[in-house]
Amino acid sequence: MIRVLVAVHDRLLRECLAHILRERLDVAVVGQTSSTAATLAMTKDLGPNVVLACERMSSSPELAQQMPKVCRRTKVVALGGCGHPYAFCLKDGSIEEVVAALYEVLHTDSIVVPVDDVQQAYRLTDSELEIAQLLARGLSNKEIAQKTNRSVHTVKHHVHRVLQKLGIHARGKLGAEVPGLLQDDSTTRFRRTGECLVQ
Repeated sequence: MIRVLVAVHDRLLRECLAHILRERLDVAVVGQTSSTAATLAMTKDLGPNVVLACERMSSSPELAQQMPKVCRRTKVVALGGCGHPYAFCLKDGSIEEVVAALYEVLHTDSIVVPVDDVQQAYRLTDSELEIAQLLARGLSNKEIAQKTNRSVHTVKHHVHRVLQKLGIHARGKLGAEVPGLLQDDSTTRFRRTGECLVQ
Protein backbone atom coordinates (compact mmCIF):
# COMPACT_ATOMS: atom_id res chain seq x y z
CA MET A 1 0.00 0.00 0.00
CA ILE A 2 1.22 3.47 -0.88
CA ARG A 3 1.06 6.22 1.75
CA VAL A 4 0.12 9.60 0.27
CA LEU A 5 0.06 13.14 1.63
CA VAL A 6 -2.27 15.38 -0.39
CA ALA A 7 -0.79 18.88 -0.53
CA VAL A 8 -3.16 21.19 -2.41
CA HIS A 9 -3.96 24.85 -1.74
CA ASP A 10 -7.58 24.73 -2.90
CA ARG A 11 -9.77 23.09 -0.27
CA LEU A 12 -12.34 21.61 -2.64
CA LEU A 13 -9.76 19.96 -4.89
CA ARG A 14 -7.74 18.77 -1.89
CA GLU A 15 -10.71 17.14 -0.17
CA CYS A 16 -12.01 15.61 -3.41
CA LEU A 17 -8.64 14.07 -4.19
CA ALA A 18 -8.28 12.73 -0.66
CA HIS A 19 -11.80 11.28 -0.74
CA ILE A 20 -11.30 9.56 -4.09
CA LEU A 21 -7.91 8.15 -3.11
CA ARG A 22 -9.29 6.83 0.20
CA GLU A 23 -11.77 4.71 -1.77
CA ARG A 24 -8.88 2.72 -3.18
CA LEU A 25 -7.62 -0.33 -1.31
CA ASP A 26 -4.05 0.25 -2.49
CA VAL A 27 -3.73 3.85 -1.28
CA ALA A 28 -3.66 5.25 2.25
CA VAL A 29 -4.10 9.02 2.58
CA VAL A 30 -2.07 9.89 5.66
CA GLY A 31 -3.02 13.56 5.68
CA GLN A 32 -3.98 16.75 3.88
CA THR A 33 -2.24 20.11 3.86
CA SER A 34 -2.70 23.49 2.21
CA SER A 35 0.67 25.19 2.69
CA THR A 36 4.32 24.49 2.02
CA ALA A 37 5.26 24.79 5.69
CA ALA A 38 2.56 22.34 6.74
CA THR A 39 3.57 19.96 3.95
CA LEU A 40 7.15 19.87 5.18
CA ALA A 41 6.07 19.44 8.81
CA MET A 42 3.61 16.62 8.03
CA THR A 43 6.10 14.89 5.77
CA LYS A 44 8.59 14.87 8.64
CA ASP A 45 6.01 13.57 11.12
CA LEU A 46 4.15 11.07 8.93
CA GLY A 47 6.80 9.92 6.46
CA PRO A 48 4.53 9.43 3.41
CA ASN A 49 5.85 7.55 0.39
CA VAL A 50 4.65 10.30 -1.94
CA VAL A 51 3.44 13.88 -1.65
CA LEU A 52 0.78 14.70 -4.25
CA ALA A 53 1.20 18.47 -4.66
CA CYS A 54 -0.70 21.07 -6.66
CA GLU A 55 1.16 23.15 -9.24
CA ARG A 56 1.33 26.16 -6.95
CA MET A 57 2.75 24.09 -4.10
CA SER A 58 5.24 22.20 -6.23
CA SER A 59 6.63 25.44 -7.68
CA SER A 60 7.65 26.63 -4.20
CA PRO A 61 11.46 27.00 -3.92
CA GLU A 62 11.15 26.20 -0.22
CA LEU A 63 9.60 22.80 -0.94
CA ALA A 64 12.35 21.90 -3.40
CA GLN A 65 15.10 23.02 -1.04
CA GLN A 66 13.77 21.59 2.22
CA MET A 67 12.09 18.33 1.21
CA PRO A 68 15.35 16.36 0.82
CA LYS A 69 16.36 17.47 4.32
CA VAL A 70 12.99 16.55 5.83
CA CYS A 71 12.63 13.07 4.35
CA ARG A 72 15.03 11.70 1.76
CA ARG A 73 12.73 8.79 0.90
CA THR A 74 9.57 10.79 0.17
CA LYS A 75 8.96 11.61 -3.48
CA VAL A 76 6.83 14.33 -5.04
CA VAL A 77 4.29 14.13 -7.83
CA ALA A 78 3.01 17.50 -9.07
CA LEU A 79 -0.58 17.83 -10.21
CA GLY A 80 -0.30 19.97 -13.31
CA GLY A 81 2.65 21.08 -15.40
CA CYS A 82 5.77 22.00 -13.51
CA GLY A 83 9.47 22.16 -14.02
CA HIS A 84 12.32 19.92 -13.00
CA PRO A 85 12.72 18.04 -10.66
CA TYR A 86 9.23 16.67 -10.00
CA ALA A 87 7.26 13.99 -11.76
CA PHE A 88 3.88 15.25 -12.85
CA CYS A 89 0.31 14.40 -13.81
CA LEU A 90 -1.61 16.72 -16.08
CA LYS A 91 -4.69 18.33 -14.57
CA ASP A 92 -6.97 16.75 -17.14
CA GLY A 93 -5.65 13.26 -16.41
CA SER A 94 -7.79 10.55 -14.84
CA ILE A 95 -7.54 9.37 -11.25
CA GLU A 96 -6.09 6.12 -12.61
CA GLU A 97 -3.30 8.13 -14.22
CA VAL A 98 -2.65 9.91 -10.94
CA VAL A 99 -2.40 6.62 -9.05
CA ALA A 100 -0.20 5.17 -11.77
CA ALA A 101 2.18 8.13 -11.40
CA LEU A 102 2.28 7.64 -7.62
CA TYR A 103 3.37 4.04 -8.08
CA GLU A 104 5.72 4.85 -10.94
CA VAL A 105 7.84 7.18 -8.82
CA LEU A 106 8.12 4.54 -6.10
CA HIS A 107 9.32 1.71 -8.31
CA THR A 108 11.37 3.42 -11.01
CA ASP A 109 13.74 6.34 -11.41
CA SER A 110 11.66 7.94 -14.11
CA ILE A 111 8.17 8.74 -15.30
CA VAL A 112 6.92 7.79 -18.74
CA VAL A 113 4.53 10.28 -20.30
CA PRO A 114 3.39 10.99 -23.86
CA VAL A 115 5.52 13.48 -25.74
CA ASP A 116 2.49 15.72 -26.28
CA ASP A 117 1.88 15.76 -22.53
CA VAL A 118 5.52 16.63 -21.86
CA GLN A 119 5.29 19.48 -24.33
CA GLN A 120 2.13 20.77 -22.66
CA ALA A 121 3.37 20.35 -19.10
CA TYR A 122 6.70 22.06 -19.71
CA ARG A 123 5.17 24.59 -22.10
CA LEU A 124 7.57 23.75 -24.91
CA THR A 125 6.80 25.13 -28.33
CA ASP A 126 7.07 22.82 -31.34
CA SER A 127 10.42 24.43 -32.16
CA GLU A 128 11.70 23.98 -28.61
CA LEU A 129 10.68 20.32 -28.57
CA GLU A 130 12.51 19.77 -31.85
CA ILE A 131 15.62 21.51 -30.49
CA ALA A 132 15.44 19.47 -27.27
CA GLN A 133 15.40 16.21 -29.22
CA LEU A 134 18.40 17.26 -31.28
CA LEU A 135 20.27 18.48 -28.20
CA ALA A 136 19.70 15.12 -26.53
CA ARG A 137 21.45 13.49 -29.48
CA GLY A 138 24.52 15.62 -28.84
CA LEU A 139 24.30 17.97 -31.81
CA SER A 140 26.09 21.30 -31.64
CA ASN A 141 24.34 24.61 -32.22
CA LYS A 142 25.82 24.79 -35.72
CA GLU A 143 24.65 21.26 -36.55
CA ILE A 144 21.16 21.99 -35.24
CA ALA A 145 21.05 25.19 -37.28
CA GLN A 146 21.95 23.28 -40.42
CA LYS A 147 19.48 20.50 -39.74
CA THR A 148 16.57 22.83 -38.98
CA ASN A 149 17.38 25.60 -41.46
CA ARG A 150 17.68 28.19 -38.68
CA SER A 151 20.40 30.69 -37.86
CA VAL A 152 22.90 29.81 -35.14
CA HIS A 153 21.68 32.85 -33.20
CA THR A 154 18.10 31.55 -33.26
CA VAL A 155 19.24 28.10 -32.20
CA LYS A 156 21.18 29.55 -29.25
CA HIS A 157 18.03 31.32 -28.12
CA HIS A 158 16.00 28.10 -28.33
CA VAL A 159 18.67 26.11 -26.50
CA HIS A 160 18.66 28.60 -23.64
CA ARG A 161 14.86 28.46 -23.40
CA VAL A 162 14.77 24.66 -23.53
CA LEU A 163 17.33 24.18 -20.78
CA GLN A 164 15.60 26.83 -18.65
CA LYS A 165 12.17 25.22 -18.99
CA LEU A 166 13.49 21.73 -18.25
CA GLY A 167 15.53 22.96 -15.28
CA ILE A 168 18.78 21.58 -16.68
CA HIS A 169 21.92 23.68 -16.34
CA ALA A 170 24.27 21.93 -18.75
CA ARG A 171 23.31 20.86 -22.25
CA GLY A 172 25.57 17.82 -21.98
CA LYS A 173 23.26 16.40 -19.30
CA LEU A 174 20.11 16.60 -21.39
CA GLY A 175 20.40 13.10 -22.86
CA ALA A 176 20.86 11.58 -19.40
CA GLU A 177 18.21 13.69 -17.67
CA VAL A 178 15.66 13.27 -20.46
CA PRO A 179 16.56 9.94 -22.10
CA GLY A 180 13.16 9.64 -23.72
CA LEU A 181 14.13 12.40 -26.15
CA LEU A 182 16.49 9.88 -27.70
CA GLN A 183 13.62 7.51 -28.47
CA ASP A 184 11.68 7.50 -31.72
CA ASP A 185 8.38 6.26 -30.28
CA SER A 186 5.48 8.23 -28.82
CA THR A 187 6.67 8.37 -25.22
CA THR A 188 9.27 10.42 -23.43
CA ARG A 189 10.89 9.31 -20.21
CA PHE A 190 11.83 12.11 -17.87
CA ARG A 191 14.54 11.25 -15.33
CA ARG A 192 14.54 13.19 -12.11
CA THR A 193 17.41 13.93 -9.78
CA GLY A 194 17.57 13.93 -6.00
CA GLU A 195 16.72 11.08 -3.66
CA CYS A 196 13.68 12.73 -2.12
CA LEU A 197 12.17 13.73 -5.40
CA VAL A 198 11.59 11.66 -8.50
CA GLN A 199 15.06 10.86 -9.62
